[in-house]
Amino acid sequence: MRRIVLAALSLVLACGSGAALAAPAGRGEGQQACDTALAHYRQSTQLIEQNIGIVDAEVQIATLRQSYVTNLFLSQLMAMNLLQWYSCELPKQVLAKVPELNMGAYAVKESLGQAQAAAAAQSEAKLRRNRARVLDTLREIGSINALPAGCAGSSSFAASDMRGLYDFLYQAGYGTGDIDYFRQQYDKIFDEQLKVTRATIRSSGFESVCGRDMVTETRKAFDKIDQIKSMFR
Repeated sequence: MRRIVLAALSLVLACGSGAALAAPAGRGEGQQACDTALAHYRQSTQLIEQNIGIVDAEVQIATLRQSYVTNLFLSQLMAMNLLQWYSCELPKQVLAKVPELNMGAYAVKESLGQAQAAAAAQSEAKLRRNRARVLDTLREIGSINALPAGCAGSSSFAASDMRGLYDFLYQAGYGTGDIDYFRQQYDKIFDEQLKVTRATIRSSGFESVCGRDMVTETRKAFDKIDQIKSMFR
């Protein structure tokens, strides 16, 4: 839409310049010609001030605006020539130099955009590549945590550590759908193994199942969590 508007303005300006700057017919050339040329000069000046200094997001829009401003400067120059031709009082503003479009700035912006797109693609590829490894490791953690949980008599064992891991995975780039699926898979293995652990305790006795060093068993799960985090470092 902005392109169409600017193009239309350029066309109106080009067509209007010839009509406004043509020698007036009828009641005297003097003051009427001066008034018309001065009004045209001031209008061009106002439009130039409105468009200079605007930084467009796209190089195509910036190029079109540059053409529009250049036409405004030409229109302003034509009005000045007409004022001089009729010996009118000249405006106080001095004709400025047509500004040049800084294409280098758009080249830098394009380069940054390409670098960001490449980094995003690389990150997405890493997420896809590591997804299966994350799932397998989460299942291992669920199985490991079931033993100290069964011995502690609490199904919420290591819950805070797992929430921290899910937060980390979210920050790494996985969406909420992936995080929910990770949580479901961990909970499934954990719950299944927890039932096995509790059944074994009932059949074999607490000491035979839980008499080992639970700190070492818990440490195994922490090491697995660190393995997951190391995939994204």
